[in-house]
Amino acid sequence: MKEWNTMVTSRRMSSHTVLIAVIGSFVLMPGIASGFQSNHNAMDMVWNSSSFDCESVAMTLVDDFVWECVAPAPSAETYYLQFWPGSSMEPKYGADINDPLGLILDDDPSQVPVSLANSGYYTIRLLEAAPSFELVGAPGSIVVSLVFSDDPISPPTDSSVMVLDLDFDIMLGFFTVGGGTGIDVVNLIPDHTYRLSVTATGYRDESLTVSVPDASPVPVTVALDRLVANENTTWSGFKALFR
Repeated sequence: MKEWNTMVTSRRMSSHTVLIAVIGSFVLMPGIASGFQSNHNAMDMVWNSSSFDCESVAMTLVDDFVWECVAPAPSAETYYLQFWPGSSMEPKYGADINDPLGLILDDDPSQVPVSLANSGYYTIRLLEAAPSFELVGAPGSIVVSLVFSDDPISPPTDSSVMVLDLDFDIMLGFFTVGGGTGIDVVNLIPDHTYRLSVTATGYRDESLTVSVPDASPVPVTVALDRLVANENTTWSGFKALFR
């Protein structure tokens, strides 16, 4: 089994504050690996979405003209990325308007839009020789089956799982019900432990800790108890429980 152990540098571009976070990839050291060729001495993957400011992740040269990094995506939405060689003053890899699958090296290229169906960890590779890029979700996953104490005819459609990577103390965002009473928590780094917080309207929240040893899906069942009104419940709150 391949281990994940890459240093990722996260830099908030507006304040130039540098935050270091170890998150993981295939046993790689940041910077240029011995014997590999590239047109540049360093490379950063820079991206942003509507929910966070521009972030920069240091990439590693893993093969001739192939750079790689692993980054956490805190939400499932469209991200906009570029690849910055060396310093911000050098030409950057961005969207090639004449080739939707390719990149162009330019002083001020357009950002490349990438729509992510799920949050979690992603491996991003820049293929300089093409030039193009690849984006692949981490291989670990947890399959969450929900069981409701009152066995409702129509289970809550807003059931969700918030995921915290306990190894690196990184919040990976929310995963929502995909159909029936199951939630697939995907794009997880193997050999890590995760804290799952499960919520559903009208039911008590539940939390559990799950280890993901490898790329095989880890099945777990979570039992949710129906909330019961008590003397501290307001009339409007009581009605909300049984809508």
